[in-house]
Amino acid sequence: RPSRPLPRIPYRSPAAQLIVCRSCLNCITTSDSLLAPSAVPPGSRAFRGFFGKASLFTEVYSVNSSPARVQLMATGAHTMQEIMCAKCSAYLGWKIVKAHERMEKWKEGKWLMELENL
Repeated sequence: RPSRPLPRIPYRSPAAQLIVCRSCLNCITTSDSLLAPSAVPPGSRAFRGFFGKASLFTEVYSVNSSPARVQLMATGAHTMQEIMCAKCSAYLGWKIVKAHERMEKWKEGKWLMELENL
């Protein structure tokens, strides 16, 4: 009888901080997964979500996502999935599946996490 695969454990450097869901303290990501400022084009550094400040991350864990849908944002249309905590279902942000504007393609595959909820 095959066993279930083990859940993926996030790599964490010794200096990294865990970033958790504000509602239930479930680990969502680490500070190592925060998109480096050098990877963000100039003029694109102040991210906003629906509830205020947001940041882009390269990896998240313990989340569920909604079906993808097109959302019109300040920087153009994006195909996105809403991200919720897998433990308590609290809204956390969006995964950017596709950017429809050529200048925004660098965001594809990243997670826009609302800092208010982390």
